[in-house]
Amino acid sequence: MEKKDEEKLRDIIKALSQNSHEEILLDLSKLEEEQFNRYLKEIVEAQKVYVSLKHNNSSDLNLLRKLKNKVAVTQTDEMNELYNKISDELVNRDQIIQQIELSNNQISLLNDNLEMLSNEVDELKRIVFEQTKENDSFVLAKKYQEICQEYYENEIERTLKLISEKCTKLIRNTYRKENYITRLEISKDFNVNIFKNKEKKNISQLSAGEKQLLVAAIMSTIIKTSPRNIFVIFDTPAGRLDGEHMVRFYKNIMIDTASQIIIMPTSNEINEEVINSIYSCVSDCYTINYNEEGYSRIHKNRIFDKEWIK
Repeated sequence: MEKKDEEKLRDIIKALSQNSHEEILLDLSKLEEEQFNRYLKEIVEAQKVYVSLKHNNSSDLNLLRKLKNKVAVTQTDEMNELYNKISDELVNRDQIIQQIELSNNQISLLNDNLEMLSNEVDELKRIVFEQTKENDSFVLAKKYQEICQEYYENEIERTLKLISEKCTKLIRNTYRKENYITRLEISKDFNVNIFKNKEKKNISQLSAGEKQLLVAAIMSTIIKTSPRNIFVIFDTPAGRLDGEHMVRFYKNIMIDTASQIIIMPTSNEINEEVINSIYSCVSDCYTINYNEEGYSRIHKNRIFDKEWIK
């Protein structure tokens, strides 16, 4: 087919597609019969192809519309579902945020309460510590007092036992009657008990001189047992003693009682035997005479009417 014919055919097909039958007939009258038949055949074939293509295109368009609608529906459902999910998630997120804020407030409140309770616990610990400290101090003080009391009682008991033993020995060496007192005990309440062997004797049965020797022996033993260094004054120490007991008193008890002793005897309490027994222990001697005028005169290095030569 020539180029001119092809162009003419395209115009006819275009006219057919636009339903311009008059223009087609007009153009066909100008063609030769042979060409007309050939053109007609081609036109019919072209029309068939056109109709077929139009039908196919229409089916494809319908299918495309259906697919598009289906896709649109599917997309809409998925979008709605996704939107609903997102909405739910946003709601959940808001609820979670509210819960978090509520939890933070509760945590803050709990922290405040915890701090308050911690302060109360610290205060209670301090009070308990102070009470425990006071209780411990009280218990320790009480225990210390008990220990001191026990130590005191033990020391008293030990000291009294020591005094009793020494005093017993001193009495037995001083009393003229042999084994008249074999044992002396001083109890915790400081009562003095004397025994002859296992027999307890009543102190009231002793003579005045024996009682004076007993008291002097106890006093001397207490002074010698004490750690304190003291001086002792004996005023009329042997007033109730006979000659033998007087010598024994000065020799066994008095001169060994303390490191410094002042003796204030009467003339009846000193004799030659006493002077000889204490001579080496005396450093100074004074005699006090009372005259008729009411005055006293002190004589150094004299023992009554005798001169004291040292």
